[in-house]
Amino acid sequence: MFNPTPAFVAAFLRKAAPSILAIITTVMGRYAYAVHQPTDREIGGSGDRPLLDGLLLLDGRLLLGAGAPLIDRGARVLNYSELEETLTPVSGDVFGGITSSEQTEFILTLSNADLRFSALLSVESFLAARLEIRLGFRGLEYGDFLSIWLGTIQEVVIDEATLKVKATA
Repeated sequence: MFNPTPAFVAAFLRKAAPSILAIITTVMGRYAYAVHQPTDREIGGSGDRPLLDGLLLLDGRLLLGAGAPLIDRGARVLNYSELEETLTPVSGDVFGGITSSEQTEFILTLSNADLRFSALLSVESFLAARLEIRLGFRGLEYGDFLSIWLGTIQEVVIDEATLKVKATA
């Protein structure tokens, strides 16, 4: 279940166009991509500050990849899997109970037209990196975006035009 912030609800009621933000977290840092150029507000900080995502523990220890610098951001999202939550009636339940099926696979296609990923992946692999998909509206704060999918990248396919990552929850 999602718990949208007042800013998210206000943007939704204004019928603002939704925006998907893809955050890839590796051991070296974080990468933030969207259809548009993500702003500092949308990604929770600039390249010299960590994303404010709650992964910093109170005693100062960091979880793997947390607090890592922002390595890259850009308007690179070309395509992504549709996300949907399916509610199915449970037969024989007098209260009309429902079950929910979660999407276990997500495919994200990013632009490699400038060969940025061709150079990057020779130094750092996205395999086993964390992929988080956040839904919000342009101009909102990072914390106002809803985290709608989280998984681990299992497959990376690159060519001269695109980088396609397949992740599983």
